[in-house]
Amino acid sequence: MNLKFQIFIPEKRKSFPFTNTLLVSLIGLSILIYILDYFSVDFISNKIIATVMLVGFLSFFLRAAIVRGKVKPYHGRLEGWIYFSNNGLKINDEEIDINNLTKLDFEFGSYYSEFIHHTTPIIYPWRENGTNNFLKLNYIDGTKRSIQFQRMYEDQQKYLKPFLEYLYAMNLMSFLRLIDILGITDYEEIQDYKKEIKTLHNNQSFPD
Repeated sequence: MNLKFQIFIPEKRKSFPFTNTLLVSLIGLSILIYILDYFSVDFISNKIIATVMLVGFLSFFLRAAIVRGKVKPYHGRLEGWIYFSNNGLKINDEEIDINNLTKLDFEFGSYYSEFIHHTTPIIYPWRENGTNNFLKLNYIDGTKRSIQFQRMYEDQQKYLKPFLEYLYAMNLMSFLRLIDILGITDYEEIQDYKKEIKTLHNNQSFPD
């Protein structure tokens, strides 16, 4: 097995949520107009405010229509790779000694071009860029490390099966976590796989 994921390095500064802020402002403005109209308070022409609101809302719908189906912009850069083999892990040119770890786990988010049906499609019309995935390493000396990476397609992590089984044999991953990552949910399938991996564990030798 040879599988690799590209490392994603996010920007240190967080981008200002301009779109969200503007939409909230427009909603607040519409509430203000309603209140002013209800109490017959005229400090500015309601027609002017209504026109500004209409243009604003139309801009949101136009933006959503234009970018819908496009991949969300990267706020960071793709640089370097994480390499996996049946019983090994390398981050760029750095070989990771599995024996120096107390735990290895993953956090899987979206994958590239995944479309998520958000409750606010006008604010968030993009497809995912698949960069919200993490490899988490816990070392014997107490050091913890988290590497963010890009997943290119759904269930790509299932190709890690030989490596995950190796982690299980090395007591770095529980059986429940193993079947969770592999997406094994059916009871009979779980029982069959439990027998399979027990046989694999007994027949295969691993380093101390």
